[in-house]
Amino acid sequence: MQMTAHELAEVKAENKQLKQCIEFILEECRMVLPGIQALFGFQLISVFNERFSHLISADKVTHLAAIFFTVAAVGLLMGPASYHRLTSPRSVPPELCTVGTRLVCGGMAALMFSITLDIYLVTKIILESATAGIICGGIAFVFFSAVWFIFPVLSRRGSRQHDHGDSSTQLNL
Repeated sequence: MQMTAHELAEVKAENKQLKQCIEFILEECRMVLPGIQALFGFQLISVFNERFSHLISADKVTHLAAIFFTVAAVGLLMGPASYHRLTSPRSVPPELCTVGTRLVCGGMAALMFSITLDIYLVTKIILESATAGIICGGIAFVFFSAVWFIFPVLSRRGSRQHDHGDSSTQLNL
């Protein structure tokens, strides 16, 4: 069964979009991971700081939770590369875009929780107020939720309404 020139052109365009999607995902991971690694280093070093031993148990557990969220973020953001290497190292399967996107979003959510907990803890220690810590942590959580999740989802919905079905301008995942 021979493909028509139009069908062949469509397949090539889809392959190009798929490759571009994977490149975007991997580049996004490469951009975020160094910052997370720096955060992780500071989180680990703070445990060995003399002042850490003076924290109440709940604050130590909060810090430990932040560390675990950072570890989850690292794992999720390294997931697309690992998934690709282990499932199809010589090709780019279409599901890699979907899996990679979900892993990146999960990693960013874990990072959001980690930073939120750290903001809470640092604010509580500096201002000596759990209330101030909760407020500042809440502000950080709302900010990251809005910038990393809510705004992009709303923008995507808005662009779909204005797109009028022209799928050639972007890859829909």
